[in-house]
Amino acid sequence: MSNNKEKPVTSISFADVVNQTITFSRAISAEKLVLDLIDTRWFQRMRGIAQTGNTNLVYMFSEHSRFGHSVGVAHLACQLVERLSRQNPERVEQYRSAVCAAALLHDIGHIAPGSHAAYKTWFPSAPDVHEDLSVKLIKSDSQLQSVFDANAPSSAELVCKILIESEDLPAWTWQIISGGGWNVDRGNWCIVDSVMAGVNYGRYNIPALVESIVITDSGQLA
Repeated sequence: MSNNKEKPVTSISFADVVNQTITFSRAISAEKLVLDLIDTRWFQRMRGIAQTGNTNLVYMFSEHSRFGHSVGVAHLACQLVERLSRQNPERVEQYRSAVCAAALLHDIGHIAPGSHAAYKTWFPSAPDVHEDLSVKLIKSDSQLQSVFDANAPSSAELVCKILIESEDLPAWTWQIISGGGWNVDRGNWCIVDSVMAGVNYGRYNIPALVESIVITDSGQLA
């Protein structure tokens, strides 16, 4: 008799305008966490959140979403943390899953289809607090919490600390995502937004830059 049992899915790939293909492996704990978080309702909701607001009114192909942007940011974070972990496993590995998850979830607090533009329209006198909303969602949503509990129970708290740039953590953990120089968030949207708009601004050699990044003795990203 033939064995008709389905083989378990060991990795999932996404088509990408910059990398051609983005692949996350379930054999790597940090990437498995990313894949499980992608399947949650709050992350899937970002398929309907515009990455560049109303830019498509001028650049008609700028129709991409926060979903694709965030998957790309997580991919960059996973690549960078994997490299940094090879160099400094004792400093990096304990934060690896949390950094990758924080990169993926950094934008789930966007509340409107138009992202920043919509928020400024609805709340013209209020500061943009999508990072704070991201943290509140991570802390309060039962589905997100169950994913963290099943994969890395301590990571949810670390993710929230990374997103608020907590002084309790080594600076490099949040500088990867929101540091003042290059970071994986800016590193993705600079090139993806320019590709989707059909302009040349913002394009650069991602692999070369990632290979040049190190953690200094003081715990800074450089």
